[in-house]
Amino acid sequence: MQSKTSQIYRIHGNHVNKLHCLTGELNISSLFELQFLSFLELGNNDFSIIHYHGQVKNSSNNLHHLDLSDNGNLKADHMLHWISNLFFLQYQDLTGINLQDETNWLQLVRLLPSISQLHLEYCGLQDIYPSLQYANFTALNVLDLSNNDFVQANYFPLKKFIARQLPQTFPHFQSLDSLFLDDNDLNGSIPNWMGQVEKLKNLYLPRNSFSGAISYWVGQNIIALQLRSNLFSGNIPTTICKLDFIKILDLSNKKLSGPIPSCCGVSLCEVSLSAFRNVE
Repeated sequence: MQSKTSQIYRIHGNHVNKLHCLTGELNISSLFELQFLSFLELGNNDFSIIHYHGQVKNSSNNLHHLDLSDNGNLKADHMLHWISNLFFLQYQDLTGINLQDETNWLQLVRLLPSISQLHLEYCGLQDIYPSLQYANFTALNVLDLSNNDFVQANYFPLKKFIARQLPQTFPHFQSLDSLFLDDNDLNGSIPNWMGQVEKLKNLYLPRNSFSGAISYWVGQNIIALQLRSNLFSGNIPTTICKLDFIKILDLSNKKLSGPIPSCCGVSLCEVSLSAFRNVE
Protein backbone atom coordinates (compact mmCIF):
# COMPACT_ATOMS: atom_id res chain seq x y z
CA MET A 1 0.00 0.00 0.00
CA GLN A 2 1.41 3.39 -0.88
CA SER A 3 0.32 6.97 -1.36
CA LYS A 4 1.82 10.38 -1.76
CA THR A 5 2.28 10.64 1.98
CA SER A 6 3.21 7.14 3.16
CA GLN A 7 4.58 3.77 2.09
CA ILE A 8 4.35 0.49 3.96
CA TYR A 9 6.84 -2.29 3.31
CA ARG A 10 6.07 -5.60 5.04
CA ILE A 11 7.65 -9.01 4.52
CA HIS A 12 6.98 -10.88 7.74
CA GLY A 13 8.14 -14.50 7.83
CA ASN A 14 6.70 -17.50 9.66
CA HIS A 15 8.23 -17.75 13.14
CA VAL A 16 7.53 -21.51 13.27
CA ASN A 17 8.62 -22.60 9.79
CA LYS A 18 11.27 -20.49 8.06
CA LEU A 19 11.47 -22.60 4.90
CA HIS A 20 9.73 -19.89 2.91
CA CYS A 21 11.19 -16.77 4.51
CA LEU A 22 13.83 -14.37 3.19
CA THR A 23 17.47 -15.33 3.75
CA GLY A 24 21.00 -14.10 3.07
CA GLU A 25 22.33 -10.56 3.24
CA LEU A 26 20.15 -7.48 2.98
CA ASN A 27 21.28 -4.04 1.91
CA ILE A 28 18.63 -1.88 3.52
CA SER A 29 20.00 1.34 2.01
CA SER A 30 17.72 1.17 -1.03
CA LEU A 31 14.63 0.86 1.16
CA PHE A 32 15.62 3.91 3.14
CA GLU A 33 15.81 5.87 -0.09
CA LEU A 34 12.01 5.61 -0.39
CA GLN A 35 11.02 9.15 0.44
CA PHE A 36 7.66 8.35 2.03
CA LEU A 37 8.54 5.07 3.74
CA SER A 38 6.76 5.06 7.10
CA PHE A 39 6.38 1.37 8.04
CA LEU A 40 9.11 -1.28 7.59
CA GLU A 41 8.53 -4.80 8.91
CA LEU A 42 11.04 -7.56 8.11
CA GLY A 43 10.64 -9.71 11.23
CA ASN A 44 10.67 -13.52 11.40
CA ASN A 45 12.92 -13.96 8.41
CA ASP A 46 16.42 -15.42 8.34
CA PHE A 47 18.77 -12.65 7.22
CA SER A 48 22.40 -13.27 8.11
CA ILE A 49 23.43 -9.61 8.03
CA ILE A 50 21.81 -6.27 7.29
CA HIS A 51 24.00 -3.60 5.72
CA TYR A 52 23.41 0.09 5.54
CA HIS A 53 25.53 2.41 3.40
CA GLY A 54 24.27 5.93 3.13
CA GLN A 55 23.17 9.02 4.99
CA VAL A 56 20.12 8.21 7.11
CA LYS A 57 19.69 11.89 7.97
CA ASN A 58 18.88 12.60 4.34
CA SER A 59 16.34 9.82 3.83
CA SER A 60 13.36 8.00 5.35
CA ASN A 61 12.37 11.00 7.42
CA ASN A 62 8.86 9.56 7.71
CA LEU A 63 9.82 6.12 9.06
CA HIS A 64 7.97 5.59 12.33
CA HIS A 65 7.76 1.75 12.55
CA LEU A 66 10.78 -0.60 12.26
CA ASP A 67 10.57 -4.34 12.99
CA LEU A 68 13.65 -6.49 12.35
CA SER A 69 12.93 -9.02 15.10
CA ASP A 70 13.55 -12.77 15.16
CA ASN A 71 15.97 -13.02 12.27
CA GLY A 72 17.92 -16.01 13.50
CA ASN A 73 21.62 -15.29 13.83
CA LEU A 74 21.46 -11.83 12.32
CA LYS A 75 24.66 -9.81 12.68
CA ALA A 76 24.07 -6.24 13.81
CA ASP A 77 26.74 -4.44 11.72
CA HIS A 78 26.56 -1.23 13.83
CA MET A 79 22.80 -1.32 13.50
CA LEU A 80 22.02 1.03 16.39
CA HIS A 81 24.32 3.69 14.95
CA TRP A 82 22.25 4.21 11.82
CA ILE A 83 18.93 3.55 13.54
CA SER A 84 19.69 6.31 16.04
CA ASN A 85 19.36 8.85 13.20
CA LEU A 86 15.73 7.91 12.45
CA PHE A 87 14.36 10.88 14.34
CA PHE A 88 10.67 10.14 13.72
CA LEU A 89 10.86 6.47 14.73
CA GLN A 90 8.11 5.58 17.20
CA TYR A 91 8.20 1.77 17.24
CA GLN A 92 11.37 -0.34 17.19
CA ASP A 93 11.60 -4.12 17.61
CA LEU A 94 15.04 -5.73 17.41
CA THR A 95 14.18 -8.84 19.44
CA GLY A 96 16.68 -11.65 18.98
CA ILE A 97 19.36 -9.57 17.23
CA ASN A 98 22.79 -9.89 18.83
CA LEU A 99 23.75 -6.41 20.03
CA GLN A 100 26.46 -7.60 22.41
CA ASP A 101 29.09 -5.41 20.75
CA GLU A 102 26.92 -2.29 21.11
CA THR A 103 28.39 -1.30 24.46
CA ASN A 104 26.85 2.17 24.27
CA TRP A 105 23.40 0.87 23.26
CA LEU A 106 21.48 3.08 25.67
CA GLN A 107 23.25 6.24 24.56
CA LEU A 108 22.28 5.43 20.98
CA VAL A 109 18.61 4.57 21.50
CA ARG A 110 18.01 7.63 23.65
CA LEU A 111 18.83 9.72 20.57
CA LEU A 112 15.39 8.73 19.25
CA PRO A 113 13.22 11.61 20.49
CA SER A 114 9.90 10.16 19.25
CA ILE A 115 10.36 6.54 20.35
CA SER A 116 7.22 5.16 22.01
CA GLN A 117 7.84 1.40 22.03
CA LEU A 118 11.29 -0.13 22.35
CA HIS A 119 11.62 -3.94 22.21
CA LEU A 120 15.14 -5.28 22.81
CA GLU A 121 14.56 -8.80 24.17
CA TYR A 122 17.24 -11.47 23.74
CA CYS A 123 19.78 -8.96 22.40
CA GLY A 124 22.75 -9.72 24.68
CA LEU A 125 22.74 -6.15 25.98
CA GLN A 126 25.30 -5.13 28.59
CA ASP A 127 25.72 -2.42 31.21
CA ILE A 128 22.29 -1.46 32.50
CA TYR A 129 24.09 0.15 35.45
CA PRO A 130 24.79 3.03 35.64
CA SER A 131 23.64 3.78 32.06
CA LEU A 132 19.91 3.60 32.81
CA GLN A 133 20.01 6.58 35.16
CA TYR A 134 20.97 8.82 32.23
CA ALA A 135 18.06 7.65 30.08
CA ASN A 136 15.85 10.47 28.86
CA PHE A 137 12.79 9.07 27.12
CA THR A 138 10.04 11.65 27.23
CA ALA A 139 7.73 9.79 24.80
CA LEU A 140 8.53 6.17 25.73
CA ASN A 141 5.47 4.06 26.68
CA VAL A 142 6.80 0.49 26.47
CA LEU A 143 10.34 -0.66 27.33
CA ASP A 144 11.09 -4.38 27.01
CA LEU A 145 14.62 -5.45 27.97
CA SER A 146 13.80 -9.05 28.89
CA ASN A 147 16.30 -11.90 28.59
CA ASN A 148 19.54 -9.93 28.36
CA ASP A 149 22.83 -10.35 30.19
CA PHE A 150 23.73 -6.80 31.29
CA VAL A 151 27.25 -7.84 32.28
CA GLN A 152 30.49 -8.37 30.39
CA ALA A 153 32.24 -11.72 30.65
CA ASN A 154 35.55 -10.13 31.75
CA TYR A 155 34.04 -8.34 34.77
CA PHE A 156 35.45 -9.36 38.16
CA PRO A 157 32.82 -10.74 40.62
CA LEU A 158 32.05 -7.50 42.52
CA LYS A 159 31.66 -5.52 39.32
CA LYS A 160 29.37 -8.22 37.93
CA PHE A 161 27.17 -7.90 41.02
CA ILE A 162 26.98 -4.10 40.76
CA ALA A 163 26.47 -4.20 36.99
CA ARG A 164 23.25 -6.17 37.49
CA GLN A 165 21.61 -3.59 39.74
CA LEU A 166 19.12 -0.88 38.86
CA PRO A 167 20.45 2.65 39.40
CA GLN A 168 19.19 4.60 42.41
CA THR A 169 18.83 7.82 40.41
CA PHE A 170 15.45 8.45 38.78
CA PRO A 171 15.60 8.11 34.95
CA HIS A 172 13.42 10.37 32.82
CA PHE A 173 10.47 8.02 32.20
CA GLN A 174 7.60 10.50 32.28
CA SER A 175 5.36 8.52 29.90
CA LEU A 176 6.40 4.94 30.70
CA ASP A 177 3.39 2.63 30.80
CA SER A 178 4.99 -0.84 30.70
CA LEU A 179 8.41 -2.05 31.86
CA PHE A 180 9.61 -5.62 31.20
CA LEU A 181 12.88 -6.80 32.80
CA ASP A 182 12.19 -10.56 32.94
CA ASP A 183 14.99 -13.12 33.16
CA ASN A 184 17.99 -10.80 33.47
CA ASP A 185 19.52 -12.07 36.74
CA LEU A 186 19.24 -8.52 38.09
CA ASN A 187 19.89 -8.17 41.82
CA GLY A 188 19.76 -5.74 44.72
CA SER A 189 16.76 -3.79 45.95
CA ILE A 190 14.17 -2.05 43.80
CA PRO A 191 14.86 1.70 43.87
CA ASN A 192 12.08 3.95 45.20
CA TRP A 193 11.94 5.91 41.93
CA MET A 194 10.00 2.98 40.47
CA GLY A 195 6.98 4.14 42.44
CA GLN A 196 7.40 7.68 41.11
CA VAL A 197 6.79 6.68 37.50
CA GLU A 198 3.23 7.94 37.64
CA LYS A 199 1.94 6.34 34.44
CA LEU A 200 3.48 2.91 35.04
CA LYS A 201 0.74 0.25 34.81
CA ASN A 202 2.57 -2.97 33.94
CA LEU A 203 5.72 -3.96 35.84
CA TYR A 204 7.24 -7.34 35.00
CA LEU A 205 10.34 -8.37 36.99
CA PRO A 206 10.07 -12.18 37.28
CA ARG A 207 12.99 -14.62 37.46
CA ASN A 208 15.63 -12.20 38.68
CA SER A 209 17.44 -11.98 42.03
CA PHE A 210 15.87 -8.81 43.43
CA SER A 211 15.86 -8.71 47.22
CA GLY A 212 14.58 -6.63 50.12
CA ALA A 213 11.03 -5.68 51.01
CA ILE A 214 8.08 -5.01 48.73
CA SER A 215 7.21 -1.48 49.71
CA TYR A 216 7.21 2.10 48.49
CA TRP A 217 8.38 1.36 44.97
CA VAL A 218 4.98 -0.08 43.99
CA GLY A 219 3.18 2.73 42.13
CA GLN A 220 -0.47 3.60 42.74
CA ASN A 221 -1.55 3.05 39.12
CA ILE A 222 -0.21 -0.49 38.77
CA ILE A 223 -2.50 -2.92 36.91
CA ALA A 224 -0.14 -5.90 36.55
CA LEU A 225 2.66 -6.63 39.05
CA GLN A 226 4.73 -9.71 38.24
CA LEU A 227 7.49 -10.46 40.81
CA ARG A 228 7.64 -14.27 40.64
CA SER A 229 10.92 -16.09 41.44
CA ASN A 230 12.96 -13.37 43.11
CA LEU A 231 14.52 -13.09 46.58
CA PHE A 232 12.13 -10.62 48.19
CA SER A 233 11.66 -11.11 51.95
CA GLY A 234 9.37 -9.96 54.73
CA ASN A 235 5.58 -9.60 54.72
CA ILE A 236 3.30 -8.64 51.87
CA PRO A 237 2.45 -5.00 52.67
CA THR A 238 -1.22 -4.27 53.33
CA THR A 239 -0.80 -1.26 51.03
CA ILE A 240 -1.31 -3.77 48.20
CA CYS A 241 -5.03 -3.49 49.06
CA LYS A 242 -4.92 0.24 48.33
CA LEU A 243 -3.91 -0.29 44.70
CA ASP A 244 -7.22 0.58 43.09
CA PHE A 245 -6.45 -0.63 39.57
CA ILE A 246 -4.44 -3.83 40.12
CA LYS A 247 -5.76 -6.90 38.27
CA ILE A 248 -2.76 -9.23 38.08
CA LEU A 249 -0.51 -9.92 41.09
CA ASP A 250 2.19 -12.61 41.15
CA LEU A 251 4.32 -12.69 44.31
CA SER A 252 5.23 -16.39 44.23
CA ASN A 253 8.39 -16.41 46.31
CA LYS A 254 9.64 -18.79 48.99
CA LYS A 255 11.23 -16.04 51.11
CA LEU A 256 8.11 -13.96 51.67
CA SER A 257 6.34 -14.66 54.95
CA GLY A 258 3.45 -13.62 57.15
CA PRO A 259 -0.28 -13.41 56.43
CA ILE A 260 -1.81 -12.76 53.04
CA PRO A 261 -3.80 -9.51 52.95
CA SER A 262 -7.52 -10.27 52.68
CA CYS A 263 -7.88 -8.39 49.40
CA CYS A 264 -5.64 -10.87 47.58
CA GLY A 265 -7.74 -13.25 45.56
CA VAL A 266 -10.89 -11.22 46.16
CA SER A 267 -10.48 -7.96 44.27
CA LEU A 268 -7.88 -9.33 41.85
CA CYS A 269 -8.65 -11.07 38.56
CA GLU A 270 -5.48 -13.14 38.69
CA VAL A 271 -3.38 -13.75 41.80
CA SER A 272 -0.50 -16.12 42.45
CA LEU A 273 0.82 -16.42 46.00
CA SER A 274 1.87 -20.06 45.99
CA ALA A 275 4.38 -19.67 48.83
CA PHE A 276 1.74 -18.67 51.39
CA ARG A 277 -0.71 -20.42 53.70
CA ASN A 278 -2.22 -17.80 55.99
CA VAL A 279 -4.89 -15.28 55.07
CA GLU A 280 -5.28 -12.12 57.16
